[in-house]
Amino acid sequence: MRLCLLLLTLLFIPIVAADDLNFTIKTDGEFNLSETSDYDLFIKNLNGTAEENIEITISYWISDLSDNVVTGYPKNTSAELKSQKTIFRQWTPKTPGDFKVCGKISYTTTQDDNENNNEYCTQVFVAGELPVEENTTSEPSEDEVVTQVGVLEEDSVSENNTAQTPKSNTNTTSNTKPLTLQKASELTKPQIMFREKSDAIKTALLIFAIASTIVIVSLLIKTYRGSDKPSLR
Repeated sequence: MRLCLLLLTLLFIPIVAADDLNFTIKTDGEFNLSETSDYDLFIKNLNGTAEENIEITISYWISDLSDNVVTGYPKNTSAELKSQKTIFRQWTPKTPGDFKVCGKISYTTTQDDNENNNEYCTQVFVAGELPVEENTTSEPSEDEVVTQVGVLEEDSVSENNTAQTPKSNTNTTSNTKPLTLQKASELTKPQIMFREKSDAIKTALLIFAIASTIVIVSLLIKTYRGSDKPSLR
């Protein structure tokens, strides 16, 4: 009879000494982008208060909904408890969107008779928008386009005057032909007028020279004939 009581006592002691550690995570449910916010790792002994401190190690991490873990995680932290324990943690999110804050009891010095409640995840939302990067390659303004076109026209005129227009710039040459013809006509008009005046002066001088020559020759002939006649005395 005594042996039966001893066996029952030995079987009953581990059951009484066992603990039920429950792990959860407490958050506000919403974080703000680039702002540091708090969340709590909470462990509670559902079987009451243990006679001695229970050592535990918590592994925790943050991931997106596709289970891609955020840089810097997972992390580990250790603590002791008899009935319950709250571990304060902080996170500064760098990306907006939906995330999961997860953790689990990875080690304990007590006999946990229910390991199904040793792991926990909670979904949180990070509010905010990433700053938009400025595009350094901006389109040229209307004034810049006009200036560039003017430079191309100037270059085309000078190239046409020297007969060295590149073959690849066919569009620019065709577009600037009216400008080139207009400048050429403006430059040639004064030259033609000066040429016409020069020819008229030359003709007048030639006529004057011929007339002067005829007059001189006539005077010489008259003088010569007059010297041949005999004088009457």
